[in-house]
This record gives sequence, C-alpha cells and structure tokens, in this order.
Amino acid sequence: RLGQAPSFQAIVQSISLDMHLRTVQDELARLGLADVKGDQIHLTSDAYLPAADDAALMSYFGANVGDHAAAAAENILAAPNPGTHLERAVHYNRLSADAIQELNALSRSCLTEALSKINARAAELQTRDQDREDAYERFRAGAFVYQATEGEG
Repeated sequence: RLGQAPSFQAIVQSISLDMHLRTVQDELARLGLADVKGDQIHLTSDAYLPAADDAALMSYFGANVGDHAAAAAENILAAPNPGTHLERAVHYNRLSADAIQELNALSRSCLTEALSKINARAAELQTRDQDREDAYERFRAGAFVYQATEGEG
C-alpha cells in the first residue's frame, strides 16, 4: 500500500497530489472496486462501471456515442478518399450460440488487452504533455461487441 512504485501510494500520487491516499482507498472500497486487508489492496474489477441511473454513466455514454458517430460521419464525408479516423467492424450472421460465446470471449480478451495498452500509453503521453501550451487535443479509442438473434436489434 505504501512506498515506492508499484505501490498504491505511488499510483495515487502519480495521478494527483490533491487527493489523499486514504480517500482514494476508501472510495474504491465503497464502490466495491477494491478489497483492503491490512497493508494490501487488491482490485476487484478492471474498470469502473457506474450504476445505470448514474448521471456520469449517461454523460459518458453520450460523449462516447457522439465521438463514434462523428468519426463515422467524417469518414463518410471524406469519401472516396479514406477518412482520418479508424472506424472498423466485423459482422457475421448465422452463428450458433456456442460460436457467439467463443467470439465474445475472444473479443473481450483481445479488445481489453488492446485498450489497456492504449490506455497506458495515453496516460504516459498525457503526463508528458499536460503542461504544454499546445496540449488541447482529446483522444478516444473504444471497442464494442454486440450480438442479437436475427430479426432483433
């Protein structure tokens, strides 16, 4: 919990010096995101997912869908030239339930790994750039998986 990296204290201080270690620890425990036992903190989730009625979730949903739609629209407007935004999907139908289960597991594994790598690098770059006068750009990378029975959704 305390000490040099990779301690919890070092992680919290790398994010903000304005937040007390105990406050962050208690909030993670309150949200069910971490178990605290003595000097050990164990994350119980790899992501924070607010409740469905949480205003933060709805705000994030709107921003995420808005950015995805903007990327797709800008790419369409660039046609016949390639657009500037990566916006790709694969689509298959006539699959069995066990095939869907396998593809869901594969997608979760691959996409979570990719987003984790992007997140780590983005955090490094943000730390490097945060005090630059020209640091006004924002970035969003996302992934989704959706399945439904034919004729639904």
